[in-house]
Amino acid sequence: ALNAFEYDVPAFERNSPWFWNTLIHIGMIARSPETRLEKPIAVEPPDAFPGSSVFEQKRNYLIASVNAAVRQARAQNFLCILNHPEWSFLSVGHGLEFQGMLGVEVYNHASSVNTGIREGDAFYNQWVSELVRTHAPHPFPFAIATDDNHARNPVGHRDCNNGGGWLELFSNDLTYPSVVSAIETGSFYASSGATIKSLEYDPDNRMVHVRCSPAAVIRIFSRGRASKGLAAEPGCAIEEATFHLDPQSFHSFFRIRIEGIDGKEAWSNCYPI
Repeated sequence: ALNAFEYDVPAFERNSPWFWNTLIHIGMIARSPETRLEKPIAVEPPDAFPGSSVFEQKRNYLIASVNAAVRQARAQNFLCILNHPEWSFLSVGHGLEFQGMLGVEVYNHASSVNTGIREGDAFYNQWVSELVRTHAPHPFPFAIATDDNHARNPVGHRDCNNGGGWLELFSNDLTYPSVVSAIETGSFYASSGATIKSLEYDPDNRMVHVRCSPAAVIRIFSRGRASKGLAAEPGCAIEEATFHLDPQSFHSFFRIRIEGIDGKEAWSNCYPI
């Protein structure tokens, strides 16, 4: 198991139910199993962030608090991941202000199963597209899938969180240093059950070839709404696809999503074009 925890940025509103509020949870993974927080992570209270409106005050507080928490965690040898942005009611505008995030969840099984708020990759695609627009350097945040397992239901129960989302690592072994290195360098893809068997890019001819587990659709995305998809015939499945990246629409990066015939999916990270 990884030595890690989830940091909960204190809610701005204290007099309303938690499920009405914007909440920000940050996954913090220690780079070594011996790493511990030597200093507690502390952020300023909401009153320290005045604004011309409650909305502005709240936004300033959330952004400053997230960046302060991430800065303190990174200084103590932790990697930081933005958890379930859709469940948290975050906007892409928030994401552009956040600093030091290694990745963001594109799938959170507990959110999908227990609340029906299906963490998808729309936030992710908008975030990286906006990063391109603002000339942010590659690599962009990585795409993460997790259980978010609260262990409230046993294995076999419809709402069990076990094994719902994970990362497929490219690593020679499962030692702690190798696993953390793979996560830190983006040597993985995210999955809720589908498999990406191979992903090849020929930059000279701008061609991408994908092999995968049986899929209903194989999609490729780039900046903004640029995308292509190869779909299987009804009742059938496909296991590979080749895409030409038209330079008029495919710009800066591409990423892959596998939509399995069983509804399970897989998501690649962003790769520069």
